[in-house]
Formats: sequence, C-alpha cells, structure tokens
Amino acid sequence: MIVHEVNNQLTLTVGYGHLLIEALAGQPGESTARSSLQAAKRASEIVQNLLRIARFAQSNQVKGLGMLDLGASTAMEAARSD
Repeated sequence: MIVHEVNNQLTLTVGYGHLLIEALAGQPGESTARSSLQAAKRASEIVQNLLRIARFAQSNQVKGLGMLDLGASTAMEAARSD
C-alpha cells in the first residue's frame, strides 16, 4: 500500500528533524528546522488518518457492506445534531 511507503519516509523525516533541531540549538536555522518538523508531524497525522479510513473501508467491504461515503455520513450526523 502506497500510504505505508509515505509513512516510512515521514518517520525518517521526523527523526532527522529532531536531530537537526538538536544540532542547531540556539543557532540560526533552528526555527526553520522546527517548522519543518511540525509540517512533517502534521503530514504523518494525515497519513495515519488515511490508513485508518482505508482499514475501516476494507473491513466493511469484507463484511459485504460496500464502500462507505464518509462525506455523506458526516453530513447526516451534523444534520441530526441540529
């Protein structure tokens, strides 16, 4: 699955980001390194969410429920809460 490959690269990026921040402590560039690390962490969170959705969808397909339209179900939940 391609999402796993992206996640592997992001894990490396986050790890090197921590090392870079440590190496640049108190020096110019530390702020940029921190911003890059935050972006990599956010991208990693997005990839984790995509993995959860893929697993959920796959689980429902195996059960014969078909694909779930997450947008429609979210809209229906929002409408119910009004």
